[in-house]
Amino acid sequence: MSNIQPEIPDELKFLATIGFVSMQWALFEHHVLFIIYTIEVIPAEHGDIIYGGLDWRPRLNMAINLAKRHNLPPPLQKRLRAIRAEVTDKKLAERRNTAVHGVHKSGKIDGEYTLTMPRLPEPNKHTVLTAYDLKDLGDEINALSNKTLELMTDIGNWRMSDHGSKNRLHSIPIREPEGGVGIAKSFYARTKHLFGNFWG
Repeated sequence: MSNIQPEIPDELKFLATIGFVSMQWALFEHHVLFIIYTIEVIPAEHGDIIYGGLDWRPRLNMAINLAKRHNLPPPLQKRLRAIRAEVTDKKLAERRNTAVHGVHKSGKIDGEYTLTMPRLPEPNKHTVLTAYDLKDLGDEINALSNKTLELMTDIGNWRMSDHGSKNRLHSIPIREPEGGVGIAKSFYARTKHLFGNFWG
């Protein structure tokens, strides 16, 4: 039996990396929600009802405002603001929206695709991307998501400390984001295996 792997079509690589970008962004937004839950010290079942309908920007703004309201240590607040700044400075949300919602068609060069966002004015309406570009975008979002998860953990540790437990709210159990990290890592590994050398 031959062990030669069939060549993966360019469009399949492109579509798979769109999925990768989408999944990493969803995980990032989920981690921001859990920062809110950790600051407020509320179970996810309650937090989902109160905050689950917020988009990424209101979620981050809410987290920043709550961190200030609950007197989190300045370094933790600074890291939270830095996460918001990174999303804005790198235009991660806009780039993710183009990748996920843009109407794509084959470009003039093999492996290139033109993504069209009708809502945007020229010259931002059309963006030429490759699967490599989307993979890089997914990696950027993944790195930011990991920072967000680490910050959530550090906030939780502070909450459990003597300084963060003045009102004993830390007795309410806080769940970690269910399955998200494991699923994302599994998807990343499977995609890397599928694409072989393409993934780098």
